[in-house]
Amino acid sequence: MARAARCVPAALGGLHTLRREGWVLGVATNGASDIQRATLERTGLAPLFHGVCVSEEAGARKPSRKLFEAAAARCGADLALVDG
Repeated sequence: MARAARCVPAALGGLHTLRREGWVLGVATNGASDIQRATLERTGLAPLFHGVCVSEEAGARKPSRKLFEAAAARCGADLALVDG
């Protein structure tokens, strides 16, 4: 599944811009850790995020607030904004 994943170039560019502007970026995702992390690496997204939290590791799934709070903590931040 991770081999088929692609990222739209504009999304990568937008994330690079947000990082340059000082945003702290994190991912909260459901699924198996090995697949989700491989997907982030394959698409080039992994290095753009300060923290990644996969439901399998956190013991909570979206839409649980616990997953988002864990993701924020992995970024060294408090939960501020949830999108998507």
